[in-house]
Amino acid sequence: MNKTFWKALLSLLICSKLFFIDVTAQNKSEYNDIISFPDIPGYYTIKCDFHQHSVFSDGEVWPSIRVKEAVRNGLDAIAITDHIEWLPYINDIPSTDKNRSYQIAKKQAENYDLVVFNGAEITRDMPPG
Repeated sequence: MNKTFWKALLSLLICSKLFFIDVTAQNKSEYNDIISFPDIPGYYTIKCDFHQHSVFSDGEVWPSIRVKEAVRNGLDAIAITDHIEWLPYINDIPSTDKNRSYQIAKKQAENYDLVVFNGAEITRDMPPG
């Protein structure tokens, strides 16, 4: 892939973080669900969020909800990036399977036109964290 593609993808990822949507809003008119970015001539723009947490680390929702949020926002791909070492809800969700949140999201995404990537966030006090 060429440099223009990677520059466009990086710009898209940076911009996508600027459009935080309050998914707890009661009235849908309070926000615009679909996030729009124009295609660059000769390229197809994809909308992605490659940093999402679920209740399997420090997120507050089940992985299938992350999929529904992504679909509602018109995203093309997401990555579930739960923490490897930080599990604040381990007493409530005692899963030791580090892939469980991805598996749940992947299964939910079968119902939609959404790509789900398996990721992880590694948090350390010193390098390489």
